[in-house]
Amino acid sequence: MSEDAPVYLESNRAEAERCVEMAAAAWKAGDLTKAERMLSKSLRLYPTVQAQRLIGELKADVERTAAREQARQEHTRQAAHEAAQQAARERQQQSHQQHRAQPPPQQPRSAASTPSKATPSPASTSSPLPTGATYTVEQSESARLIISKGKDYYSVFSVKRTATESEIKSSYRKLALKFHPDKNKAPEAEEAFKTVNTAFQTLSDVNKRAHYDAYGEDEPNGGRSAGQSRTAQYERAEDISPEQIFNMFFSAAPAAPGAGCRGSGLLAWSVHRVLRVGQVGRYA
Repeated sequence: MSEDAPVYLESNRAEAERCVEMAAAAWKAGDLTKAERMLSKSLRLYPTVQAQRLIGELKADVERTAAREQARQEHTRQAAHEAAQQAARERQQQSHQQHRAQPPPQQPRSAASTPSKATPSPASTSSPLPTGATYTVEQSESARLIISKGKDYYSVFSVKRTATESEIKSSYRKLALKFHPDKNKAPEAEEAFKTVNTAFQTLSDVNKRAHYDAYGEDEPNGGRSAGQSRTAQYERAEDISPEQIFNMFFSAAPAAPGAGCRGSGLLAWSVHRVLRVGQVGRYA
């Protein structure tokens, strides 16, 4: 026997087998974390064949469970997207059918004998359609989808909670261009644009993101502790407007310190740090 090999006491075997039984019960109850902990303890006490076999099966089960959950979430997102598209197509088809069903307006008989006073054709009298004439149904539906996600910032960007800065920036870039009011004229686009920027302000800052991950938008136990004073000071600062964040993100050079965002130097510093265009402002 090697001098480095661990020595297991036969007196520990009974306790090791008891840990195996507890692990099996936890596994059956669906508590995989406890099951793995008890099997690991059993192997440290006395490595029985049963414990070694069970921990291998348990790890495989954990991997299968994680894969199924990921597939389920992806299916849910895909189903919601397809449902939104189908609803948009149905509304558009219904609108076209109603438009075709309307009879054309009839001109007065005097119009034929008096050309100078003839009633103009519908094409010449119809005023531009309200807002809807300048945007598509898909643009409106996609904006509504973003707004419906509200405070679920990771869902807004369609990323996991473990997403990197690069992934968040990439998603922000696509959504900001997609819903910018200059490009998307849907009535919901401006609110969607604000939602995207609010999510980016939170997830692009280390302190805000940590607070959001821990508590979401709610305060813990009715308020902050003394250790969170700097975070509180940060959140009391005036937020940079969505348009300013957009301009800073797509600008070739950073804005001058404090320009256009008085009282938000710390927030501006956070945004520029994420954008890697230099540090603007400093901690008070």
